[in-house]
Amino acid sequence: MEAALHLAARSGSARAVTRLVDFGASVDVFAAAETHMHNFVMLPTIELRTPLMWAAVRGFVGVAEALLKAKANVNITDHEGATALFLASGWGHTETVQCLLSFKADVDVSDEGGRTALFIASERGHDEIVKARVGAGADLNKATSDGMTALFAAAELGRTDIVKTLVAAKCDVEAADRCLRTPLLQASLRGHTGVVRVLVEEGRANAGAVDDTGRTPLSVATARGLSEIVHNSESKRLIAN
Repeated sequence: MEAALHLAARSGSARAVTRLVDFGASVDVFAAAETHMHNFVMLPTIELRTPLMWAAVRGFVGVAEALLKAKANVNITDHEGATALFLASGWGHTETVQCLLSFKADVDVSDEGGRTALFIASERGHDEIVKARVGAGADLNKATSDGMTALFAAAELGRTDIVKTLVAAKCDVEAADRCLRTPLLQASLRGHTGVVRVLVEEGRANAGAVDDTGRTPLSVATARGLSEIVHNSESKRLIAN
């Protein structure tokens, strides 16, 4: 019966899920299923997940709600430390995320690499989910095993809107990774001018912060021909204050 429940969850049939649960199917049993979308790469692999996790991956909010009402464990993790909330956040399923939050999903559980749901949503560019995480009280400054925060991930990938959201929520704009690189330095390295402006003007980021190789955001920006942006942004910040 558990195999049938997994199949129903993966196919999005909330009605079938409810019937199987009524007949006694266990909602938290892990089962393997082949997928070709492991970590967003087209490689065949075997995933070991609960029905709720599959509903989260595929964005089946009706299935997720049915399972949660049947007392599915919302915070159980898979073999990589990912929860249903983490999976739904990574895939950008906003409604499913909201459903999981309404059933008290832990917003700060991290996977084996230290990535939280907020981090993965920031990295993947899911702004509405980031806002939901912030509104749910997520730890904005929780870092991965490499010392990277959600802001660092968003800055590195040029996610300007997400950077604005995190800065407005008062995250630590100077939180550096294990190489002492700040979000501003990383954005400068990548040439993300919009992110640089937001970090300096709105986040008051320090353009003189030094990493473990002696580089600063300003020195990197100068080397990339972006120093004028940093100076202009600092001037605007000073005028505004």
